[in-house]
Amino acid sequence: MKRIDSVNAREDVNGPGKKGFHDNGDLPGQDATYVTPGWLNTVQEELANAIELSGLDLDPNDPSQLFKLFNLHNKALVQRIYHVGSKHITDNTDWNPAVELQTYFGYQTSWMLWPHVPVGVENFADPIGQISLLSNIGSVQGKTTRIWQRLSDGATAPTYTLTANKSAVNEGEQVTFTLATTGLPVGTLVDWAITGVQEADLTPSALTGKFTLGSDGKATYTLTAVADQKTEGNETLKFALSYIPNKYVNVLIMDTSKYPEGLQTYYEGTHAIEVQPNQTITLDMYGAGAGAGGSVYSPSASPDGSDGGNVVLTYLANTLTVGGGKKGTGGVWGNGSSYSNGTAGLGGTNTITADSSFEIQINQKGNDAVIGSRWETQKGGTAIASSIGAVNGGGNGATGIGDERWSFGGGGGSGGRLKAKFTNTTEEVITLNLIVGAKGQGWKNGGNSGGDGGIGFAIVSTS
Repeated sequence: MKRIDSVNAREDVNGPGKKGFHDNGDLPGQDATYVTPGWLNTVQEELANAIELSGLDLDPNDPSQLFKLFNLHNKALVQRIYHVGSKHITDNTDWNPAVELQTYFGYQTSWMLWPHVPVGVENFADPIGQISLLSNIGSVQGKTTRIWQRLSDGATAPTYTLTANKSAVNEGEQVTFTLATTGLPVGTLVDWAITGVQEADLTPSALTGKFTLGSDGKATYTLTAVADQKTEGNETLKFALSYIPNKYVNVLIMDTSKYPEGLQTYYEGTHAIEVQPNQTITLDMYGAGAGAGGSVYSPSASPDGSDGGNVVLTYLANTLTVGGGKKGTGGVWGNGSSYSNGTAGLGGTNTITADSSFEIQINQKGNDAVIGSRWETQKGGTAIASSIGAVNGGGNGATGIGDERWSFGGGGGSGGRLKAKFTNTTEEVITLNLIVGAKGQGWKNGGNSGGDGGIGFAIVSTS
């Protein structure tokens, strides 16, 4: 390569000793810098040699060969750094190498997240050292660590399904969390963390821990909500995988110290309610809130929440149905060329088929979710107040993943309320059948997640 060296090339125009082009308008009688065949040939051969010596043929109909050359070398370099089996650490919880490196590879590569902190890091506050950090300079703490490992192209990353056997528990009751996985060997550790409650609220009292996977890829953890006789209000326990995004379940811990005397509360499941001869009971029933929509990049299935479950009471030809809230739909971002925002879910509606043994006292539709400013969370339908708290609201929609928070998810609707008095006018014990449906689930399968709906329940009092 050489700089222009024609007779009227301008001295020092690009720095001391560096000739260059100039219009020379400030020099009387001087033409602008001449372009010489020698200089043009040098530039031509520099460019042509770069392409040909990289194994490409010159193509007069392809004006992008230089770009392809750079991309070829970048890809070769990236392939060496991010080879199959390589492991890379970042403290950016939103960084995804499949997306971030797509420009260099030309396609989305396959990766998996490690589900636990490295061996030897015993505490979230312990440093793990400087190991090929991707997004920061300095040490990274365990709580912000993400370790990505590249898989063979087309390989399926491990999957994680986290469930709880109850959506709500009274103080003194147990709840069991079950993790089911695929693609992980027996003995793999999967870190978890609990938020929303204090250590003293639980037995065992640990707020962090590890699943150890069995040969079936599953593991469980059981805890008890402590009956502390304190009036604290209802609390939401969030049990989440520490390093796998959007894998969590919420369990509502009911503050039984606030319950009025003489009430029995029924949560998700099937129940039989016995009514004695000539006895009158009051059933105050609340449908479950709906899950909210998420926000994802295109292409993707619509990231919708799910409907909240109904509460259904049956006896002979009588059927009282308290409607669960309707799901919020999700938003999909297509890099601005196309996108869609989620829609708000409607409140649950009730249906009643009842004879004179039932006296309907309250028949209230659930509250609709609303769509507000994209800069704010899309709120789920407001929960309806009850004697044990306002807990059947719709989940909040996801923040938009697109530019300026477009492609937000819609909130879920709240469940309805139906209060009825029933009198057993017979001389026999009769049984009412009660089914309490599950809360709606928010979208959690990638992108930004939507919130879960609140629980459905029935409060029964006798007189």
